[in-house]
Amino acid sequence: MKIIRDKTCTLLIINEVKCVIQSYKEKDFVHLSPVQDGRESLNDSIGNIRIDFVNHHISTEGKKNARWKTFVSTLNIDEINNILKSKLT
Repeated sequence: MKIIRDKTCTLLIINEVKCVIQSYKEKDFVHLSPVQDGRESLNDSIGNIRIDFVNHHISTEGKKNARWKTFVSTLNIDEINNILKSKLT
C-alpha cells in the first residue's frame, strides 16, 4: 500500500488498485474512489468506498457487487488509517 501525490489529486494504491482520496478526516473517515481501467463492465467495477475509522466500518453509496466485496474484504482499516495519518498530516 502506498500514497502517490501529484498536482491534481492524491492516490492510495491498495492491492494494485489506484484509489483517489476524495475526502479524509484524520481518525474519522476516508472516502475513496477506485480508478477504473475502462475494461470492466458496470457490473464488475469497484464502486466508491467509505471507511469509518471510528466504527471500523466499510460502506459504499454504490453497488456492493462481487468485485467490490472481494476488494474490501482484503482491506485492513487500521493499516489504512495509519498510512494516511503518517503521509497526509
